[in-house]
Amino acid sequence: MHFKKIRLMLKNSFKNATKSKTQLIGVTVLAFLLSLVLTLVISMNVRVLDKYQEMNIESRVHDAVIDLNPYDKVATGESANTSEAPKNLVAAQQYWLYKLQEKYYEESSELQFQWTRTEAREFSQVKQNDNNLTIKAITKTTQNNQFNNEGVDKLVIFEGQDIKTRHQVVIDPNYAKQNGIQIGDVIRIQADNLGNTLLVRDSANPTLKSDIAEIEKTKTEIDAAEGIYNKFYSNYQWFQVVGFGGSADFMTPIFNASTVLPSRSKEAMIYVSPESFGLNYNDSLNLYEYNLNSNGNLTVSSNVEIESFYSIKFTEQSKSITPDIEQFETDFRELIRRNSNSKIVYAKGDSNYRFNKRIDLIEKTIKTYTISAFVIFILILFVVLYTISLITKKQIENSSKQLGTLKALGYRKRILVYNFIMLPFITSTIGGFLGYILCVSLSNTLTNEFAGYFSLNYSSFDFDWISLVSMILIMWFILTTISFFIATLLMRKSSLSLISANFNQKHSAFKIWIRKIHIRKTFGSRLRKALLVDALGKMMAIGFVVLLSSSLFTISFAAPDILRRNEKATYNGIKYKQIVEFAEPSYNNPLTFAKTFKPDEKQQEMVFSKEAGGWTSLALRDNGKFDYDQIMSDFFNGDIGEKYYSIFINNLFTPSSESEYSIPTNVELAMANMKLLNLEGGVFDTNYFRQLSKFGIPAAEKNDILANLIGPMIIKQWFDYQNLFNEISVPESEQSIYQKGAAIQTFYAKYSESIGLSITNDFRNSTTSDKDWVEMSQTEKINIFNDSNGMLQKRYLENNLDMLKNLLNDPTVELDFTNYDNFKFTNSEYTGLGEFKIASEHNSENEISDYYLNLNFDQLASENSDESQKIAKEAITDMWKWFTFLFNNRVDQAIIQSAFSRPPYSVKQAIINAFNSDNNNYSMAFNLVSYDSDLESIGTKINAEKNGNNFKIYGIDEDYNRFLDLRDTNNNDLMDKLFSSTEANGIIINQSLAKSLNLKEGQEVDLNVIQNELQDTSYNGEIVPYELSDWDTSSLWSGKGGFKQNSRTNNLGANIIVNKPDSDSSNSINFLTSISSPTEYYSSVLNNETIIGNKITNQTFKVLGIQDGYGLSQAWIKNDDANKILQYDKVQEYLWTNFFSKQWNNQFGYTTLDQFNNKIIIEDKNQEELKIYQKIKDLDLTKNGLNDLDLFKNEFIYHPETQAKKELGELILQIFEKQYPVFNYKYSNKLDIADYNTAMSVSNAYGDYSPTALNGMEAKFSSTYQSFDGSGIGTVEWILPIDISKEMLKEISELILLLIAIAITLILSITFVIILLTTSVIITDNIRFISTMRVLGYHDAYVVKTVIGMYLVVITSMFAVGFAVGWFIFAKVLNIMALNGTVLPLIFPVWLPIVVFLGIVGIYAVAIYAGYKRITKTNSVRILQNSDI
Repeated sequence: MHFKKIRLMLKNSFKNATKSKTQLIGVTVLAFLLSLVLTLVISMNVRVLDKYQEMNIESRVHDAVIDLNPYDKVATGESANTSEAPKNLVAAQQYWLYKLQEKYYEESSELQFQWTRTEAREFSQVKQNDNNLTIKAITKTTQNNQFNNEGVDKLVIFEGQDIKTRHQVVIDPNYAKQNGIQIGDVIRIQADNLGNTLLVRDSANPTLKSDIAEIEKTKTEIDAAEGIYNKFYSNYQWFQVVGFGGSADFMTPIFNASTVLPSRSKEAMIYVSPESFGLNYNDSLNLYEYNLNSNGNLTVSSNVEIESFYSIKFTEQSKSITPDIEQFETDFRELIRRNSNSKIVYAKGDSNYRFNKRIDLIEKTIKTYTISAFVIFILILFVVLYTISLITKKQIENSSKQLGTLKALGYRKRILVYNFIMLPFITSTIGGFLGYILCVSLSNTLTNEFAGYFSLNYSSFDFDWISLVSMILIMWFILTTISFFIATLLMRKSSLSLISANFNQKHSAFKIWIRKIHIRKTFGSRLRKALLVDALGKMMAIGFVVLLSSSLFTISFAAPDILRRNEKATYNGIKYKQIVEFAEPSYNNPLTFAKTFKPDEKQQEMVFSKEAGGWTSLALRDNGKFDYDQIMSDFFNGDIGEKYYSIFINNLFTPSSESEYSIPTNVELAMANMKLLNLEGGVFDTNYFRQLSKFGIPAAEKNDILANLIGPMIIKQWFDYQNLFNEISVPESEQSIYQKGAAIQTFYAKYSESIGLSITNDFRNSTTSDKDWVEMSQTEKINIFNDSNGMLQKRYLENNLDMLKNLLNDPTVELDFTNYDNFKFTNSEYTGLGEFKIASEHNSENEISDYYLNLNFDQLASENSDESQKIAKEAITDMWKWFTFLFNNRVDQAIIQSAFSRPPYSVKQAIINAFNSDNNNYSMAFNLVSYDSDLESIGTKINAEKNGNNFKIYGIDEDYNRFLDLRDTNNNDLMDKLFSSTEANGIIINQSLAKSLNLKEGQEVDLNVIQNELQDTSYNGEIVPYELSDWDTSSLWSGKGGFKQNSRTNNLGANIIVNKPDSDSSNSINFLTSISSPTEYYSSVLNNETIIGNKITNQTFKVLGIQDGYGLSQAWIKNDDANKILQYDKVQEYLWTNFFSKQWNNQFGYTTLDQFNNKIIIEDKNQEELKIYQKIKDLDLTKNGLNDLDLFKNEFIYHPETQAKKELGELILQIFEKQYPVFNYKYSNKLDIADYNTAMSVSNAYGDYSPTALNGMEAKFSSTYQSFDGSGIGTVEWILPIDISKEMLKEISELILLLIAIAITLILSITFVIILLTTSVIITDNIRFISTMRVLGYHDAYVVKTVIGMYLVVITSMFAVGFAVGWFIFAKVLNIMALNGTVLPLIFPVWLPIVVFLGIVGIYAVAIYAGYKRITKTNSVRILQNSDI
């Protein structure tokens, strides 16, 4: 019986549900949106969020990281105090971590932990799909010990298998998917002579393609002993993809600290075996250690391209809080004897960690997504529930007589509610199905967007009937529940109430009051008022929808306008192409202030001049003396090229000839390059390297005491050279001949492709002059060497026989010179190999692959047969000869190769291109920056803070109109206002700064100025700042003999004394002793006695104007004022007294003996004229108080005796300002970003430019047997290329606009459906009244106007309120953003209310039209005849 009742209810329910097509379609659309969002949320949770959590669990994401690179120094076994530690630096790092584990375990400490070491190397040598590819090769190692040391940040395999052999790799699946990489593919990470594509099979060589295809068929067997790879290609570093996977620490593949967002088309993550990096497991130590010379390692060009860190996971999860992390770091530092004050331990989420974005970015993205998805889902759910309840209520009202009758006949409420089940069922089925179908593609799109930035094991979303049915049931349950709930509430009335349709509510006082209002007494007006009062509840709902829609439309339409304005306003007034900021100097450390040089447009030859006293690139007169007029002209015009900072080689001995092509001796070269011990203000460029290569200066003979004393000081700066001898000098018990063979092979591989290789000039015959030798090509010189009589070769080899004994582990080895065949180098005829390789029976002219590079010492070691030993010894001997003739004890090669070996790969390529070019030059500079006054301007930047807002104030000069056009909203020239003002510290601020700090024009504001300060902490822990006067640099310049090239300081014994503040003691920067130990001054840095702190002073500024620009908060000030605020003007005085006056001394004066040389002729390039200045008799800037800048200005500028004296003073002052500017940023109109294609500069924050202070030192090379880190930093600190910035801002704006477009579409859909449904309900409520009016003869248009026209008041009033609310919210949000530093140009668009109104009216016009069409199709007579309606 109950089933029959339910069937009848369902039948009736279906009839009622389909009666109104408008309501059915509207609710179906809402159900579709709800299904779409719900399915999307669930699918993204499963495909992304759950996978993120799984990755964290399976990979065991770290709680903290120890940021220790392979070259970061720790205590090793080289020191007597820590002799128990391994000597290998990487092994020592792991050893001390194990000891800390042991310490915590024995103490039962709450800080017990587990760890894994991760090392990553960056390569940029291969291509994929015509894109230059950057590869991050990653390997992970851990230690199996008694502390249950499980892996942390482990590699998780998504598909395929883990790495089991040396040449197997696992690749990031997202890159693989987007670039067609499959499991089994053979790839290369570094370019080789068979190609430079990622996929090895992408080759034009058919044999190679066929062989690779065979290897790829095996899927994983690349290392099979009898496989094709080991038979024919084992000397190539190729790898087979055996799986796809990732790790928690690289979920966001940020490759380096400068990466903003990952690029899937140009960046790939590849996990490799430890052996690929030369990391071998040491059984006795239970640690991984470097065997850098293991055959065919993936080696990087410099330390910049390598990183490593230790992932830490605490046994107790709560121990990753700050106090515990600090204790952990303190304990670890004590063990490793870490003397650097830089932080190395970072908790997960610590923003100070350089790679924090690898974890933080995905967490923030997921959090943002979760909040957004929740808000959207709740919004749509609310709308759907409201609509269903409204329609259910209306259905009950319309069928109340039926329900009352059935209830009177005994039907229970639980049966009657089935009358309302079909509408939820139909709409949830149709809407749920459509939403699910669309979600499949939309979910894939969103997942692909995630995959473009984050590396997870994303699951697929395919059509699934079970999930579809589940979604429909969920939708039906939600909609049915609300229907049942509303129905149950309304059917609590008695049967009689339902039959009589007694749903009328009592009229409230508010409704009665409205009825009494009579503004217009026409029939239509009074009728609409009556209808409005009767439908007041529905009108309130419509009013709320209009209010909400107007607000959301206002925000949605205003946001794109603001973004477009911001794109333009951010760059208002900016005319420069880039801004470059440099390492911040300390105002009380003169050696932290960089100088400038202008890269030469042509190559400068170094020539010999007896009159000049040596070899130089500076301008010379016909008589061989320096052309001081030209030199002064260069400084005057700012054409200060590299030559002014390059090495000057003093003539110490009688030259072989007085020709300009005369070649310096080994001692002369070594003495000149003692500049390597104080690199401040020095340049080593490809011009210099090219010249040294042409000279081909021989190594010192054994009996040359002076050369053998000085030369090693230079050679010790070449770390690869020192490492080679260190590797091969160990006894046979520690290194076999195969390992030593691999060591010299690694050196051969690296330096046989280097620049500047040369034959020494002692191989020339007696008839070859210096000029002939210098102008001779390298091929000609190689041919001379190859054809030499062999006697000189024998002497070279005999002098280096000890090295061969070490290599062969045979102290008795002797060379048989009886039947000696000349060693030969490959020349230009060896087109496949190139020059300076080993020419032998193995390397013929037709070879394309170098036998000595292809030799596999690992394989020979595994065989260890007599034949293997013979092959190894023969190859080692050949490579030893190659090394002996090209590098052994050669100072010139040490200079070239030590400089060339350190930069990253990209810089090396630029150096190679410049070296091989006839026109270009590349400079490696120290505390020097590239600067072209024609295209750039330098100035002083102030770092300021106010109320937590940090911003920059840029010092500018009057000629900065080339780079800036600062104007306010009234187009007034603010730069003119700034420089015409006499206000102290007057500034121009942009709109961003004005709004974030709520500043007005003419207002005074106190700002905190933050700057670096050199401080001493050795006096009872009290921090005392240094004074400029504490720096004693008097030994650098003699102050005699006229102008000296920058490199001609007093090289030997030219120490710098740094007096400790408020103390009689001092520290010396003793350059000679810094070869193998830190200077006294740098020791105080390592001991934390000398630190760099922040000096914060409060300064009052006057706002002279507000520039109509947005973007980054910034301000501008007169450069002179900026210098005074930061006390840089005092630095100028110091530089004048201690550097400039001594360097130029009497160059601007003349003596009685030189009275005909009393004029200076300057070529003024700006004025395009020659200017003549009168020298002053006996003028010397070091005497008569002229070494005081203020006194000099007073005598020569402010109160000169003659006009000629003033003109000379202005000349001297301009030369000084060009040579010794004080600055920390520049505006540039160059296209070369930060001049990276022409120069690379290194600075030191402490002002110590000794090699040990810049680079640090390992214990094995240190005279103290203590390792320590260097403090060299890049001179360029921050770059903002405007074009790139504009592109990034445009991309961000487009992404936001896309999201806004989606939001607008969603708002339109929901608003339209609600209004359409509400309109339908109102028409249904008034259908009898409408029918009556039509029967009485009223036109349909009038009826629509009467019934639906009552919307007008609600629409108009709610639109006004909604628009005001929307704009208020929008403005409020922007104000809050402004207070937090993000300022957007808030300008009210006059078109905005019109567009929003048209949007609302457009929706209602469609609704009214739909209502009109329904009314016109209504059969009024039938409706009036039906008394049930």
